Amino acid sequence: MYFWDKRKTGFTLAEVLITLGIIGVVAAMTLPALIQKQQEKATVVRLKKAYSILSQAYMFAVQEYGTPDTWGMSGKQPIYDDKGQITGYDSSGIELERAILTKFMKGQKCNSVFECFSGNVTVMNLAKTVDNKKLDLKAHPVFALNDGTVILFGSVFSPNCTRMDLKPNACSDILVLWPDKKGQIIRGINDFMFFLTKDGIVPHGREASPVFPFETHCSLTSTNRNNGHGCTAWVLYNGNMDYLHCSGLSWNGKKKCK
Repeated sequence: MYFWDKRKTGFTLAEVLITLGIIGVVAAMTLPALIQKQQEKATVVRLKKAYSILSQAYMFAVQEYGTPDTWGMSGKQPIYDDKGQITGYDSSGIELERAILTKFMKGQKCNSVFECFSGNVTVMNLAKTVDNKKLDLKAHPVFALNDGTVILFGSVFSPNCTRMDLKPNACSDILVLWPDKKGQIIRGINDFMFFLTKDGIVPHGREASPVFPFETHCSLTSTNRNNGHGCTAWVLYNGNMDYLHCSGLSWNGKKKCK
């Protein structure tokens, strides 16, 4: 006859506490990385969605109104009083651009980023070394998509879309952004830039681009004021944000950290 020794059927309280402690330490070490990775995947999906919406709107706009160089957009010209002092800027060109493109998008018109989010917004670059609190986000018309992503229409720097030094046939800048829970807009993390061109919506930082190249404008170590503007094409084409985790990435070399 066999007898079961009840004294050996479980763990002691000390053993349970030690095990839970080990699990807690491991979780504390791994969970932040897993959460960040998941957030980055969500950013890739969100940016690709916004890019698709912009590209589709552009296609319909061209069919109805022609290419952007024929839209009659004006540049952001200063407005002077009778004493020759600048009292404001004519944003009619940007407003026209917004009106034409957003006609083919679902969402809501906002007068500024602040109006869209009803709170304080701080703009920083990728390395968070340059704090651009004085950036006048109220000067640019915006449009909020149904998922909360904001399309900000930048200055029209070439109404005829002939700004060759930036990108052949470039007309203006368009930003895609969404402030985080702290109200921060960080270039290359939740703020991405595109060109409006005669050929379509073009992401900043493409391979061999002379403007905001990835290698110098998408780096955690750069102190360039525009650092982060060169990340857009990388996220869209490579589907990752590994530039946040390692160096040495390039269009002709390593595309991932591992």
